[in-house]
Amino acid sequence: LQGVANTRIGSPVARGVSGGQAKRVNIGLGMLTAPSVLFLDEPITGLDSATADDIMHLVHTLAAKGRTVVCSIHAPSSQVFRLFARMFLMQAGKAVFYGDPHTLAVSHFEACGFPFQVGDSIADYCVFLTGGGTRGTTYDFVTAYEKSDLAKEAIRLVAEAQSAAPQSDMHKQMNAAQAAFSLSRLLHELRVLLTYRSWSNYKDPQYIGQRLGDKILFSLLLTSLYWGEGGKHDVDSIYNTSSLLLLTTVLPSYGAAAYVPSLVLERPLFFRERNDGCFRTISYLLSKVIEEALISTIFSAYYITVLYFAVDFQGDWFFLLITYYVTLQCGIMLGYTCGAVCPTMETANAVLPTYVTTCLFFMGFFILIDSVPVGWRWYTNIVHMRYSFQALMINNFENDDTIFNDGQTVLEYYGFHDEGSKWESFAYLCIFYCVFVGFAYIGLDKLSFIKR
Repeated sequence: LQGVANTRIGSPVARGVSGGQAKRVNIGLGMLTAPSVLFLDEPITGLDSATADDIMHLVHTLAAKGRTVVCSIHAPSSQVFRLFARMFLMQAGKAVFYGDPHTLAVSHFEACGFPFQVGDSIADYCVFLTGGGTRGTTYDFVTAYEKSDLAKEAIRLVAEAQSAAPQSDMHKQMNAAQAAFSLSRLLHELRVLLTYRSWSNYKDPQYIGQRLGDKILFSLLLTSLYWGEGGKHDVDSIYNTSSLLLLTTVLPSYGAAAYVPSLVLERPLFFRERNDGCFRTISYLLSKVIEEALISTIFSAYYITVLYFAVDFQGDWFFLLITYYVTLQCGIMLGYTCGAVCPTMETANAVLPTYVTTCLFFMGFFILIDSVPVGWRWYTNIVHMRYSFQALMINNFENDDTIFNDGQTVLEYYGFHDEGSKWESFAYLCIFYCVFVGFAYIGLDKLSFIKR
């Protein structure tokens, strides 16, 4: 493949490498983790005879080095058939032969009453008999095989293999390499995933648009609606500023729906590559966390800077930025969690906004925290948006003594004056972020909705 090192694989609508080269790439992908057993499903289907022969010689070379290669194949040529050490022949899903195809196949089928014609190909002979040809349509090859010495020998070999025969040194090295996990391997997997997957995503306009589009739209809309409201100290302006801080808290969680496809659509590929040993679940998730965190830094800085100066917020700009940033990361991980635990994208996109909407009632804005019924009070403590909203409110109004309602300041009215400092609320928000990352990991690692 060195001659096509910089060539795209291609697709049905975009020309790329040849069919034989694509097959070699697939085999190479399977060999990345040095598996002790290599399964190949019809590796030569659709190839010309010369290319098919070349591919199977490559596979034979791999098998000669100590690997077990299991290959499904239909109607192989004589050259390809000659490379197989064992043949497991099936008819209607049941075994009709297992053994050395070059020394045992002919004698077995001749014993069934079907003579082999000199000059015929053994492969064609076997396929013709058992594949529905005129000479094989009425004969019960399954029963004949089950009663043969070949079947008894196959059962003996299986029992012998299951009795914990010692592994070869090569297999021990392969299994040890797959089982080993270290910081260096984690960093290597992260580097590969970030270099190829994340960088490819950063160059995708659709990927960027899903993450930047809502920031541009809402920054323009909210700027036009709340221009200069943060610098005013009348009751209406304080309420308007509070509602804007609420929106700043809630929108990232509703916008998390844009991140669900990133995980759901990649899930089949993730399971295949993880099961092949290309990377661990933690490596994949951390690469996604870093990927989203890096790109969100730029978008968050744009969004908060525009709002801060246009609305004339009174709090600390940097605290507003980092609180929004962590809130956004919580929303992203919430989306990833829904994508990991829900079987379909439709389910995830239904569960996510439902959960976020329930959280709205326990943030302390629509219903004051102290007014929440006792039976529901526990729920206010597990809503991450509550702590984000609380931190933003304290940041913006901690030095504002304007009477808001019934002789109370805005922080006293909402009950945030005795909830600790803004940094305490920020710390709780960071804890929720770690929890959501943990939930996403558990969902990816323990749940699989891929059905064969």
